[in-house]
Formats: sequence, C-alpha cells, structure tokens
Amino acid sequence: MIDSLGDIARTLDERKPPALNRVYRALDVNMVYQGEEQAINVMACSRVASACVRGGT
Repeated sequence: MIDSLGDIARTLDERKPPALNRVYRALDVNMVYQGEEQAINVMACSRVASACVRGGT
C-alpha cells in the first residue's frame, strides 16, 4: 500500500497541501487541533489488504 503512494518522503518534504492531503487521505490520517492545549491529536487507521488462510495447527 505504501509503495502505491509514490515517494512519500519527497511529498512530505515539499509540504504542498494538495499532495499532503492525498497522502493523509490514503493513509486515513486525521488531525484535530485542540485550542486550549495548543496541541494536535493525530489518529491513523491502517487498512490491511491481505488474505490469510486459517486452519488447524
């Protein structure tokens, strides 16, 4: 999944809002600014796109 997003390090270094928005959306990253604390809460939800065969051990 990460490889499909391209050069993430370069995208983050360039700091262009449209490109950052695409990366954050693809990674399902949410940020909420807490004014009183002057802090940002960052939440990420990783999606796993894989199949697993379960069976007896």
